[in-house]
Amino acid sequence: MRYSEKEKRKELEVISEFLDSVEIASEIVPKGKLFSDVSLLVCLPSIEELPDEIETASMEQVHLASLCFGDLDEEDQRISKYLSFYSQIHTEMKTLDEETVLRLVNQMNQRVRFGHYFYGEVEGSEEKLVQYRATLVCAAEDQMDESVVANMILEMGVGYDMMKEALKEAAEGKQ
Repeated sequence: MRYSEKEKRKELEVISEFLDSVEIASEIVPKGKLFSDVSLLVCLPSIEELPDEIETASMEQVHLASLCFGDLDEEDQRISKYLSFYSQIHTEMKTLDEETVLRLVNQMNQRVRFGHYFYGEVEGSEEKLVQYRATLVCAAEDQMDESVVANMILEMGVGYDMMKEALKEAAEGKQ
């Protein structure tokens, strides 16, 4: 039995309601609108202030992550479900060579408590970006613990800020 789009959406709605209660902005994105599956788009907490006009903000100004349930084969799906977190770190990197970026990615992977950084092409594009990914797992019959999801989002916000600052410092020759 596949984890249906309706079931995924229902669980993401529960998570979204909890995030709203702790003042973390989120929005359900229907399948096909931005992603190949129903997803939850989350504004990561950041040390940087959000611009007043959020609708006209650049990708560098708004720190976003998408959350979606992974598609598993039938055997794995009977025992567990995976909630994947994915974010792209948008910052000026034109002055950085690939070796410097990869060195920073390796250094920062040793500092984060959850997930990992990855430097590579963005799906559907030849553009390379630093990406931050993490996954939570729970038993198939359980609902994801909203407080654990919120904690992961807070950690991702910190991790996003750390990597963005490291890339900026490297671009400015401070590292």
